[in-house]
Amino acid sequence: MGQQASAAWMVKLQNRASEALQPSYRELQQALPGQAVVHGDESLTKEGSIKTLT
Repeated sequence: MGQQASAAWMVKLQNRASEALQPSYRELQQALPGQAVVHGDESLTKEGSIKTLT
């Protein structure tokens, strides 16, 4: 796309996304402790040349 993005703009976008996801996050936060089984994906992914857990 060729568009430059400043660090401040990235922070603003992250904050917007965080605010938009808060209702879903709270719903999961309340529902998960009551579940018999909770599973997390621990697949490895690469960030550059470094493998990391997702």
